[in-house]
Order: sequence, then structure tokens, then C-alpha cells
Amino acid sequence: MVSIAFGLISLGLYPVAAQSPLQRQLAGAMESKEDGVTKSGRPKPPQWYAKKNGKLSGKGCTITFADGDSAMGYLGPSDDWKESFFLVSGPDVPVPAKAKSVKVTLSTDGEPDRTVTATQIGIDGEQNGLVIFLLPSIDAALDVMQNEEGVRVSMAGNQIFASAWTKGHEARDKMRACLAGQK
Repeated sequence: MVSIAFGLISLGLYPVAAQSPLQRQLAGAMESKEDGVTKSGRPKPPQWYAKKNGKLSGKGCTITFADGDSAMGYLGPSDDWKESFFLVSGPDVPVPAKAKSVKVTLSTDGEPDRTVTATQIGIDGEQNGLVIFLLPSIDAALDVMQNEEGVRVSMAGNQIFASAWTKGHEARDKMRACLAGQK
């Protein structure tokens, strides 16, 4: 479960400069929301998208669950950094003027709420803000990923994100294949 993964997480602010490689990787993950619209402009059903945004084998792998204007997912290590992240984005996630460290409460199905430090960030061209959580290991996070799971994030007592994924194990397997250089 996501919150179990966060029990293993060293959460904190990841330094993000304007137009940083991390912002480019996050923007690539958010492209999945645009993939979630049909040619007629109607939303596709909620689903997972797997992408590889790096040049090196096993680097730049992402899985993103897009549901309308909301998305959540995992970013693995890239060509430019070794860290891995869990992210959420939605219409109620504020867009900060610049990246900042924030206290948020993470709630997941079947687990107690956890108040943690995360990074709130905006991405050029995105109307929704993002909250990113630094993971100590993408493998540990994927190990506890549930097939179906609801995720909620609150900041200053207000819920800013709520969504639930299905078919998580299929997405996890695609992420593992990418991380192993098989994609």
C-alpha cells in the first residue's frame, strides 16, 4: 500500500530549479492526462499509462494513473538523478509560485493517515499543482503497491486530492520491466 511505502520513505524537499530535469520528467508523466482524452474531447475511462522519458536503459520510467483532471503515479530514477517519487496532481492541488516544502496528510485505503513532508510544485503549462513524495526506493514502493487503492491528500486540513486506481499490479509490472531495461 502507498502508506506502507511511505513508512519506508525519507520524505523531504527535493531541490527543484526552474525548468529542471525533474520538472521535465514530471511534465512527461502529466502528458498522460492529455492521452486520456479522445479525439472528440471526451474523457477516456480512468487508466494507467507507462512511459519512458530517459535515454539510458532502465532510467526515466514512469507510470501514471489518469482519471479526468487528476493523476497519480510513480517516477523512477532518471538520467539526471537517482531518486524516485510518488506524485499526485488534480484540480484542487494549488499551484505554488515556486517549489516548496509542505506538510500534508496522506490517506490510503486500509492504512492510518500519515502527516508527512512533501514538495509542492508547479509545472509550466499545467493548470494543476503537484505534490511529490520522495521515495527511498522505487522497488520498495512497487513491492507494496496494491492492485486497487484509494489515495487522498490533505493540506492545512483541506482535502486537495482524492482518486483511486485499479489494475495497479499490471502497471507495476510494466514499471518493473522498464526499470529492468526491457522497454
